[in-house]
Amino acid sequence: MPEVFRSFLKMLCLMSLPLATFSQESPKNQIAIWHDNDFLTLTDRYYSFGLGVDYTRKWKQGIFKNTREQIRFQLYQKAYTPDNLRTSSLRDMDRRYAGFLGLETSYTVATQDLFEAKLLLGIIGPNSGAGGFQRWYHKNIVQYVVPSWAEEMPNQFHTNLSLSYKTEWQLAPIPFGVSIVPTPSVTYGTKDIYAEMGGEIFFGRKSPIRKSMAYGQIGDLEREIYFSIHWNYRWVSRNVLFEQNLPGLIQEPNSHVKLTAYKFHHRFNKNEYRVGYYFVSSEAEGLGNIKYLQVSYARSF
Repeated sequence: MPEVFRSFLKMLCLMSLPLATFSQESPKNQIAIWHDNDFLTLTDRYYSFGLGVDYTRKWKQGIFKNTREQIRFQLYQKAYTPDNLRTSSLRDMDRRYAGFLGLETSYTVATQDLFEAKLLLGIIGPNSGAGGFQRWYHKNIVQYVVPSWAEEMPNQFHTNLSLSYKTEWQLAPIPFGVSIVPTPSVTYGTKDIYAEMGGEIFFGRKSPIRKSMAYGQIGDLEREIYFSIHWNYRWVSRNVLFEQNLPGLIQEPNSHVKLTAYKFHHRFNKNEYRVGYYFVSSEAEGLGNIKYLQVSYARSF
């Protein structure tokens, strides 16, 4: 009997070898979920919530030589609400209710720098489902003021194309690394037109730009744990959410918007965790600032 038992153990060990090898292989896929919410910031207005799921695929052989290339699909829903959630009169609102359901496809090419192109297709209006979801959530989960969603923006289909570039300047090596990344970008479409210039500074154990979770790069299992500060200045030509001229509400987007974010990132094996606090200056005349939290989790395989 002991001999049979030893043979059984040997067989298990042999069977586990391919599994162990597979588990150490570089992952080529990733699923992520994320949620934005302003409720915890005690505002509950303007950008009220966002909820999304991402799928990323790393190409084994890309279009260009000596690069890391990957494609990502992001499906998300967002809700925008006025300061006064109880009123049904447009004259008492500082902005209209608006829901957005979007599918964004992005393609990245990473060397020592990173280039990204994004194509967004989406629907603004009741068909986005954002209004119905928020009313259900406020009524049944948080038991808070149920937004009226009166005078919601009508159904509209929109597209955007965005291009961005990132490069990294390392000021100190890991484990107590410090690096700065400029982040210029431009977006043109029926929903938004703007140019953006900004940067990011990272403190801690962060991988190079072509391997880091900071830019959604997958295929690397090296541990990352760091804090980051982000700042952007946006020159706005179009924001369809504010291009309105209606009785009781005349609004145009501000031409200059500032964005700031503070984030914590951690990657352990195939798991990635992020928590961020975001601040956005007024997007239109008469509106206040936007503050919200974002939490996300991603799993590579």
